[in-house]
Amino acid sequence: METKFTPDGKKVVVCGKINSTEHIVQEVYVTESGDEIPSGENFTAKVLLDEPALSWKDKELAKVARNLQAAKDYYDSQVKKNRQLEQEAKAVSELLKRNNFLKDKLPEFDWDHFCDAVTGNVKYSVRTSYSLDIKSFEEENFSWDNYCGEKRFDGLRALVLLSKGSYRNSSVEFSVCGYSDGSGGSKDVTYIKTDEELKTFIEDYLDKQFKEDTLTLRDIKEASKYVDVKYNMKQYILNKEKKKLLDNYDKSVNSQKERLDENLKSLEEGLQ
Repeated sequence: METKFTPDGKKVVVCGKINSTEHIVQEVYVTESGDEIPSGENFTAKVLLDEPALSWKDKELAKVARNLQAAKDYYDSQVKKNRQLEQEAKAVSELLKRNNFLKDKLPEFDWDHFCDAVTGNVKYSVRTSYSLDIKSFEEENFSWDNYCGEKRFDGLRALVLLSKGSYRNSSVEFSVCGYSDGSGGSKDVTYIKTDEELKTFIEDYLDKQFKEDTLTLRDIKEASKYVDVKYNMKQYILNKEKKKLLDNYDKSVNSQKERLDENLKSLEEGLQ
């Protein structure tokens, strides 16, 4: 069954041919279910087309419809983009509010040191929780994994900031966690930018520990890598460690003598 189209847009079935210019055709209709069936009376047609023909008006209407749809799609995309920009603007606004709040509430806060510590613009990371421990910033804050004998970067350790004191006289304490997710415990650190600042920090630390009689041999060994430790401090620790060894020796000797005396007494009592 051959189907064609008339110039006015009808789909027809060619039933026969009258002559070289005229054909007998029957129009094709579409049912509600979508089936196409020939129906109605036969009629003649002189011009038959292989594809439906559009009038100039229909063609222009189709172009206008496409342009309108494109304009609508562009408008919808811009509306969506504007909503996203509004949300991002809210986030930036809140950040600015918080920063302004901190600036107003902490007028004496050392923002320069804060930025240096957070951005890594420091040379040393110093811990004094149990004894003096000095590392480079990278060594303290970068986490590495040994993969098949090769050193591989495993992330930044989490940095915790704690503010102490009132808003007019406050200070920030930095703590570095064991891992990037904040797990593994944390250790308080002090960030120092230059060798001269480190030297001053160590000397002040030694003087304080010496005055409080809490200076340790480990403090002396670690500090000696960076400064010349005072002679009287070295002698004090030397004498302190010697005394500790002698005390342990005496304690051990006394313990052994007591055990010997007990064994001898037990032996004599067993023979009576």
